[in-house]
Amino acid sequence: MPHQRNVYLMATQANEAKRKVSAAKATASKRQDEGKTREVLRMPFGTATFVLASSIAMFYFALSNGAAYPPLPAIMAGSLGADSLPFGAVTYLFDHAGLGHLLENLAGLLIFCLVVEAALSYKDALAIFFLSGVAGGIAFLVVTPQARIIGASAGIVGLAVAGTLSDPKRGVLALALVALMVNWAAPAVAGWAAAESYKSLEQQKEMAQQKARELLSQQKPVEAQEQLRVAQEKQRLIEQQERTKKSEAESGAADAAHVVGALAGALYVVAFRQDVMVAWMKKAKHAIAKTIWGKTTG
Repeated sequence: MPHQRNVYLMATQANEAKRKVSAAKATASKRQDEGKTREVLRMPFGTATFVLASSIAMFYFALSNGAAYPPLPAIMAGSLGADSLPFGAVTYLFDHAGLGHLLENLAGLLIFCLVVEAALSYKDALAIFFLSGVAGGIAFLVVTPQARIIGASAGIVGLAVAGTLSDPKRGVLALALVALMVNWAAPAVAGWAAAESYKSLEQQKEMAQQKARELLSQQKPVEAQEQLRVAQEKQRLIEQQERTKKSEAESGAADAAHVVGALAGALYVVAFRQDVMVAWMKKAKHAIAKTIWGKTTG
């Protein structure tokens, strides 16, 4: 009987060991599969920045047909107003009043989005941009229901705040860099591009007028009329761009959208990525304590 009991216990222990080995293998296999899935879903650094910046630029130049300034009706079609909800709450983020407005926002987007991607992830960057942008746009409508808003600045402000909370050193440096680009580089580039666009259109108009005169002297009135229509179209484009540029200069800041966009960016980090904030706070606390202790002992 004792011998049989020992055999039974040994068999039970062997079965239990096999079960544990099988469970361990299954767990390892599952973790390996999850790792492979994460590897597939992992995107290169800068993915969100590239997607957002390229989408905004393509949206703008699709409206302008490659010109420096789109026509005002096209700009208004993508804006956010009480009559354009719910889709306008997203489309307005890609719509801009002019070349200067576009370049200023692209400068901020490129820098702040990269900071957020480095500190958090591309998914967080996309989520913060759209959450801040939509929340800011709706807040603008609540405060000024009769007005309309365009531009990605509410989403960009959300990225700026989120980036600064997640990585204060890079965030503060990014703020300084964006300030320089928005106040100096972007206006200079926009002014140069607009001048080149006007110059090109004027040259095309003059060439069409010159061809029309030559065709008239050759007794070809039909061809000359066609060239005159080309010249008139170039003049129309020049006037259209001038109206859009004037409208861009007269547009005001959307303070409510910016404030709520900033709050949305901050709330996202506090609610979903608090671990990143806690990590740099601990490092900062340790560095401060080490500095104070070093001075005390010295």
